[in-house]
Amino acid sequence: MPRYGGPSFQSEPARTGFSRYTVDVFSPELPCGVGWLASALLELQVPLWRFWGVDIDSDWLAIGERQYRYSNRFSPWSRIITGLTNGREFCFRASPVPRFTHDLPGGWRASDRLVAFVRDPRDALYSQWRRESSRGLTIQFAEWLQELDARWGLPRLHAFAMDIATWVCFARSTGVSVLTVRFEDTKLDPETVLLRVWSFIATTGAMPNEAEFAQAIDRSQFAHARGVEDQLIADGILSDRINFRGLAYEYKHRDDYDPATFDGIASDLFEWLGYEPLMPGRGYAIPSLINAPWLKGRESSVSIKRAVEMAATWIGEGIRPTFCSEPMNS
Repeated sequence: MPRYGGPSFQSEPARTGFSRYTVDVFSPELPCGVGWLASALLELQVPLWRFWGVDIDSDWLAIGERQYRYSNRFSPWSRIITGLTNGREFCFRASPVPRFTHDLPGGWRASDRLVAFVRDPRDALYSQWRRESSRGLTIQFAEWLQELDARWGLPRLHAFAMDIATWVCFARSTGVSVLTVRFEDTKLDPETVLLRVWSFIATTGAMPNEAEFAQAIDRSQFAHARGVEDQLIADGILSDRINFRGLAYEYKHRDDYDPATFDGIASDLFEWLGYEPLMPGRGYAIPSLINAPWLKGRESSVSIKRAVEMAATWIGEGIRPTFCSEPMNS
C-alpha cells in the first residue's frame, strides 16, 4: 500500500472544483470494514479520490461540472466499494470530500475532522490472516501474529494498537475533531451510524433525505459486496477472495478461537474503544509497550514512545472517544 510521499499520495484532490480534503477517514491497514462507509458515501454522491492512496484517476472521466463517469470493466475495487460499476455516472457534491487513508499523520495538511474506523482486533487480524492464507500463506494464525509488522517493526497486534494510538494522539494534540466508528456498530445499527457520520463530516450543503440514506445502506451491504466478488472470480478477473463472513465479533462464533493467542499488552487501548479485554484478568497498561524488547536500538523507538505516552495520558485522564453510536448531543 502506498505510504506518504509515494507517487500515488495526494495532499489535495487534483480535481477541478475540489480544492481540499475536508475530512480524513483513517483505518488500520487491516480488514476493518471501512469499505462499507466508503461505499455508502459514494452512493450519497460523495467523491472518492485516490482512496487508500490508490491511483485510479484514469477510471474517472469528467463529463460536466462535478459530474463523472466511472469507466473500468474489470475494477477489483468494486468488491469493496460496490458503486464502482462500469459506466455509472455521478453528480458529486461539493462537500464533504473525504480522504480515506491508512497512512500515519504528519507531513501534509490534515483535515479539520477525523473519522477513525476501527474493528475488534481479534477479528481484524484473523481476517487479514485468512486473506493471506487464500493467497498461499501456509503458517498458522498464532505464528503469523508474532511476525513483525513492516511499518512499526512490532508484532501485528501491537502494530495495530500503535496505528490507532498515533492517530488519536495526533488528533488530540492538534485539536482536530474526532468521531470513532466501530465496525460492529455498522452491523448493529447502520442507519444511526451513517446519519451520525454524515452530520459530523458534512458541515455545508443539503442533507440527504431518508430514502437516499436507505438506498445507500442497502447498496453497501456485505452480501452485495460478496456477490460482486463472486462474479469477478467467476469471470476470471480475480483469483483470491477477501470477503468471507463479514460478522461482528466473529471470534465468538469460531470453534478454533483461543484467547491465549492474544496477550494483553495493549488491552487497555482496545477496552478504551469499547471492546472486551483481550485476555480477561490479564491486562497491561499501554506504557508497557515502551519497554518492549523489540524497541531496543530501534531509531523509531522515540516516536513510538511519544505516541504511547500520550495515549496512556488520554486514557488515564478518562477522556473517552466519541462514538457514532452515541446520541448526537452527548
